[in-house]
Amino acid sequence: MADASTSHQEALRLAARLRTSPDLIDLATAAEAGIDLLYALEADAGTEDLRLVTGLIGFAVRAAPAHPSLPQWWGELGVAHGWIAEQTGSAAEYGTAIACSLTAVSAPQAPPEVAERAAVEAANLTCSLLRSGEVTPGRAQQLIKALDAISLSWTDALNAVHFEFGRAWTLRWSYPLTADVAELSRAADILRQALTAPVLAEATEDHTDGLDLLITVLEHLYFAKHDPTLLEEALVAAVKVRELLPEDHESLPEAHGVVAAIADEIFWSSDGEASAMLETAVTSFAAKRATIGLDDDETVSYALLLQVRGCDEEDVSALSAAVEILETPERAQGAEVVLAGLHELLIRFAGSPHAWQTIDWASRALALDDLGPEVVTPLHGSRIIGLAAALEAFGGDEVAARYDVGAILADAWTEALAGDGADRAELGFQTARLRSQWVADRFPLDTDLTQAATVELADALHRVRPHADEDHEPGLAAAVTVVEDWVPVLMGERDPGPLRAALQDRRRQGSTDADNMLTWLDRCIALKATLDSGQPAGPHLQEALAGLSALMPNSEQETGAGALARLFKAFAETAGGDTATRSAACLKVIRLCDELPPNMISSPLVRQMRGLVAARLAVGGHDGDQAEPAIEDLERVLENRDGHWPEADTHVAESLGQLLRRRGGPGDAERSRRLGLRALAWQTWYVLTRPDRDRGGPTPRFAHVVGDWCREDNANDDLVRVVEAERTVALARGTGAALLHRHLVDAGRADLAEEWVAANEADAPWAARHPDLVSRLSEGDEQALAEPLGPEEIRPLLRGLGLDALVYLVPRKATAGGLMVVVPAEGAATSAQLPLLTEEWFTKNTSAEPAALGGWAWLAGGAAVLAAAKAVAPGRVPRVAVVPGGMLSSVPWAAAWRETGAGRTHLVEDVQITVVPSARLLARSSPAGGEPVILRGDSDLDEVSSLLVKGTRSVVSEIWPVADDSELISLFRHYLGEMTANPAAALREAQLRMLENLGDIARWGGFAHFGG
Repeated sequence: MADASTSHQEALRLAARLRTSPDLIDLATAAEAGIDLLYALEADAGTEDLRLVTGLIGFAVRAAPAHPSLPQWWGELGVAHGWIAEQTGSAAEYGTAIACSLTAVSAPQAPPEVAERAAVEAANLTCSLLRSGEVTPGRAQQLIKALDAISLSWTDALNAVHFEFGRAWTLRWSYPLTADVAELSRAADILRQALTAPVLAEATEDHTDGLDLLITVLEHLYFAKHDPTLLEEALVAAVKVRELLPEDHESLPEAHGVVAAIADEIFWSSDGEASAMLETAVTSFAAKRATIGLDDDETVSYALLLQVRGCDEEDVSALSAAVEILETPERAQGAEVVLAGLHELLIRFAGSPHAWQTIDWASRALALDDLGPEVVTPLHGSRIIGLAAALEAFGGDEVAARYDVGAILADAWTEALAGDGADRAELGFQTARLRSQWVADRFPLDTDLTQAATVELADALHRVRPHADEDHEPGLAAAVTVVEDWVPVLMGERDPGPLRAALQDRRRQGSTDADNMLTWLDRCIALKATLDSGQPAGPHLQEALAGLSALMPNSEQETGAGALARLFKAFAETAGGDTATRSAACLKVIRLCDELPPNMISSPLVRQMRGLVAARLAVGGHDGDQAEPAIEDLERVLENRDGHWPEADTHVAESLGQLLRRRGGPGDAERSRRLGLRALAWQTWYVLTRPDRDRGGPTPRFAHVVGDWCREDNANDDLVRVVEAERTVALARGTGAALLHRHLVDAGRADLAEEWVAANEADAPWAARHPDLVSRLSEGDEQALAEPLGPEEIRPLLRGLGLDALVYLVPRKATAGGLMVVVPAEGAATSAQLPLLTEEWFTKNTSAEPAALGGWAWLAGGAAVLAAAKAVAPGRVPRVAVVPGGMLSSVPWAAAWRETGAGRTHLVEDVQITVVPSARLLARSSPAGGEPVILRGDSDLDEVSSLLVKGTRSVVSEIWPVADDSELISLFRHYLGEMTANPAAALREAQLRMLENLGDIARWGGFAHFGG
């Protein structure tokens, strides 16, 4: 055969002569020149050269239909057109090439070697065409039939095998076009037969190619028929390929990968029963990984198999190996899901250090896109398991420092509620149980959060019940009752009867803790009754805590849980006995705290208990060395509140404030006031959002403590905030639902406002505090409603309403006297102590005559109000808003009188007075508006406050019995017509008119104006 250059020149010469003198060209010469060029071309030959070949050979076959070499020419022409088709992707070229090859096969005079080679070429070309997808299903079936029609007495056994392989390939690529599974079955049958050919024993590469094709066909058949025997057959073929390849063959690693993939599929499709396949897949993946590495899918599959093996055999090394495979910077896509599961298992087999990785990887996996519920639900479960392990091993402080536990629990609960399946029910139970543990760890216990967690746990148990065995269903029903009723019964909000019955039922079912729970229930109910009565509760508290210890198994009593129970008992002992006994009990608490495991020492519960008793010792002068450790403990307690302070944190703030003030360092005094104000703000929010829980609370006493700090520091601005906070709490106790409702309506959230009111009016009010409602209130809501107003916020309100000053009258105990705090519309706030401003005289003389009450009112506070009013508005009648505290709201301050040279002079003659329950309500007042509401007869401050909160402009209310109010009301309405913008002035004019006519104070002094 000539070289490429010579062949090319000859072909060009003949092609040129064909264009000018075709009759002078020898046909055989033209054909041979084309064939020579065809075999001289390089693999990357251009289409132009191939067209030259097809032109010469095509001329010969057209011009010499009877030439003895015609079959060969047709065959070579098919090869040339096939080459062009592969370069251009032209379906037409493929069609031409196939037609040429089939013509060569069917030629009667075709030599065997020519026909056999053309048959193989026709099969391969047909395969390529079908693989391109550029044919219709009908055309595909025509081409397959054409191949089926070829019947040769094969002289070359290897060519026969190649032809059968080509037919099988054609059927394999026809399947995507026709969706006819029978074609895959035919392909498998053809290959099974062809692979038995003896010639393959000496043709390893051909043998492995055929086996690879059989594996491919069988896999497609498996996915179409779901017949596991097909995969088993494919695995046999894959193992055979691996055996045929020498150790140094470049395809051997991929052969290991094929074996691994098939064994992996068999294992998972058998639900893990095909244990031998697990080992086959693992060893094969390992072999490939050791040579050329694994792709992403293989990496994840390998790790999952190691996870199963590690779980089944409790093989930590296998699980660790899986982690090492996946935890790489270039980790496979989806590896996060597997890593979360691996670390979850390692928590069980290797311990809690894997808790952090479980949470982290599960969180990363949940951030991935397009995850189905079959993946999402277990991932949430992994995070819950990781959090539970971390909480137990490292304590709540460490967990809270790393994660937003509330958000993780909320996300898991949302997923649990997204469906009714067993997996989601189990997730809900695990989540609810962990929430209960988390709330308990955040001790001192927030009973509202505890009840919310209890509601959630009961709901989770309800969701688990449909998936439980019949034998377990009665026990679950009793457990639901116990969970639902336990906290409400202890809080006195639910009849204990059903709870007792459920506990007795559990006792009958063999529950070992039912008796102890019943005993503890009785003790806790007795403790609550004692607390509600205001009696010393130390003995009952110690009994209840002893009962708590009895609920623990013996094994737990020697662990951290038992130590906590002993600590509770010792803490209860600090509340009783003489000074020496209490001091000894405090030292015992500190010793028990220091003996706890490290993770428990750092918990908010232990820090708070230790800090409180240490503060008692330090402030009481018994052990000054405890001051700094106590400050550190209590500061840490306040740092770990996640934005919410439990009720007991007023005690923490007070103790810490006392320690700071005792230390007296730079900023300590101011820090103590900030702590007090923050605790008061939280108490306001607590009363607003949990109205049924508040039982008076620690606010008045604590407000007096913080107020004294402000007085000591001459911090009148902060003192204003303290007394305003005290009044806001009182307002919240009486009209909290209305206040919150109005705020939400004004903020455009009327739906939530109505839900809140309905929930608080429900028969089971404690259930209304489900997190669904509370969680929908924002930090902005809390700030708007609970943060106490200071002078800088109050002054603009006064100026806008034309008021000269706001005067707080704050009663205290008889031994301390009361306070007057003045916020002028212009100028600095001031304060003064009023020794007679207490509720003592007032409460002892509830039926006193109005004249006697007016005389006391002048001495207790009226004189101070007049002095303050004249100071802010010299030379005219001052307009003052009075904020009376406690029972002082029933004092007719306008009727306060003193003796002068002209007789009795009343405060109303010198000052225009309006009463407001809190400065906060000034923000809801307006100089203009509708008619004032007149309340006659019995009414109270809550009723007045509710009207003001709901938007009433002003209220004229009877606050002390009036013998006959008809004249006063008539005069008020008369003057209101003249001064519609100032109802307070209209009431004053009416009262002054009655004074001019020597009207009895009993007929006019018992009414007051409320509002701006």
